[in-house]
Amino acid sequence: MECSANEQYMAAFDAESIQDGLVFDLGGTHQLESVLIWNYNKPAYTDMGVARANVSIWTESAGWKTICREAAFLEAEGTDDYDEPTHLSFEPVTAQKVRLDNLVCINPDSKQLGLSKVRFFEPLGPAACNSSPADKAKTPFTGSLPLRWTAGKNALVHAVYLGDTPDSLTLQGKITGPAKVNVEGLQPDKTYYWCIEEIQQDGTCTKGPAWSFKTGRVEVAWWPLDENANDAAGGALNGTMQGSPQWVEGHSGKALLLDGQTSVQVPPLHISSNAMTVCGWMRAEDNEPFTGIVFCRSNKTATGLNISPERTLGYHWRDKSDTYGWNSQLAIPLNQWVFAAITIEPSQAALYLWDGKEMKTVVNQARHEIEKFDMPIFLGQDPASNDRFFKGSLDEVQLFDYALTQEQITSLCQGQKVAWAAGSIRLANASFVNEDQSLQEIAKQSSRQQAAGGKSRKLNLLAVAIIGAAVLGMVFVSTCRKKK
Repeated sequence: MECSANEQYMAAFDAESIQDGLVFDLGGTHQLESVLIWNYNKPAYTDMGVARANVSIWTESAGWKTICREAAFLEAEGTDDYDEPTHLSFEPVTAQKVRLDNLVCINPDSKQLGLSKVRFFEPLGPAACNSSPADKAKTPFTGSLPLRWTAGKNALVHAVYLGDTPDSLTLQGKITGPAKVNVEGLQPDKTYYWCIEEIQQDGTCTKGPAWSFKTGRVEVAWWPLDENANDAAGGALNGTMQGSPQWVEGHSGKALLLDGQTSVQVPPLHISSNAMTVCGWMRAEDNEPFTGIVFCRSNKTATGLNISPERTLGYHWRDKSDTYGWNSQLAIPLNQWVFAAITIEPSQAALYLWDGKEMKTVVNQARHEIEKFDMPIFLGQDPASNDRFFKGSLDEVQLFDYALTQEQITSLCQGQKVAWAAGSIRLANASFVNEDQSLQEIAKQSSRQQAAGGKSRKLNLLAVAIIGAAVLGMVFVSTCRKKK
């Protein structure tokens, strides 16, 4: 349901060039009941979005027919978690094409207007559908995960079932309101199965299909660097020596001594994430600014742990200036073993440095977009130039597909394994049903809550929870000129 704030995932048009509207081809004849529209979501330019438009449908036999006049659209949020689209719902109609015409921009003086995403839905049935995460999806491990779905038509109560196998689903709780709930107590590298039973006010129950998702491994890679560069976490990311590095006594066993001309190249991670941890031990000599410690670079991105121009611990994330231009003030001692770590989260990064006396930490409040890690990783080098090779020793380098806590970072520094709390599965962040309440009482309570919050932005979009089922293919077929 979320929409990116990156303008490459949205469309901006000359306002004059789309006076005849935008036409979407559904790829065939379909029954249509709902449309979701995400407005133009570029930060600081959300007023280039569409304020109002007519909605028309077309079939070969009937031609064009307007089904909604001057539909009002909500302005986008300008954030990467924009998940509150405008929902248009109408009696089911037959359509081959859909047109948005008579478009009016939010900013009347703008010469451009745009949209981010449009989704079309068939009429809704009584069962839950459109699971998020999608069925059989692989999700990064975070310990908790939001589950979302499209609620069955007129569903009053959602019964959430979850288990280790499709045949062992157990009821975790019943909720009302929006069709979403957080599940907590998850374990890494494990497959979970879940389904939703929709309950109507008259007591009719409809159980939906069983979906599954698999949580990611926490430890993506681990290079002990004990006389080789093999990956001890699974073996899939073994490194290749670049040049002729030496092996010396390390913090634990052997360590890799780099002379400013050598490094280790590791295959691409091929994970898409903006939540991870990079850590390890190093014994640095005097290095040039922007020397790479653990680094990934291509012509599109630059991400990794490095030495800043102030010769403090630094980092790049997608080559953004508020990452590589930030000074952590964590000075790296020379010729001394230190433990260094960075944890990345969507809205911040935390750098850690253990100098043998205390664990120092500092936080950079910055937005971190998803990195695909589709290029090789280098240990001891930023391949941007030949003066960014690391001089010194590296040992026990690890990558985690998860932002570890300070306690977990400290455990790694002390040579311990990362511990995960063995908690039981539980649901959170939802309106739970009291088992003593009747369905009639729940219906009255739900109606009162909706009426009380009817003016809020959130409840204006409560209809998102009762949108239609299978998503149809969508193609821009407008011949208008598109600007980047």
